[in-house]
Amino acid sequence: MGVLAALIISGMLTLPGTPQLMLFALLPVLGGAIVERTFNRRSAKS
Repeated sequence: MGVLAALIISGMLTLPGTPQLMLFALLPVLGGAIVERTFNRRSAKS
């Protein structure tokens, strides 16, 4: 999912070289953090 978002964003922004690589590196990390928080909140409620 993060890779797909990175492809879409990089296509829209047409980022060259290093910024594009940074985007590809950071988006999966951010997506994973959001998913982890969601699961932690759900497990804390039950």
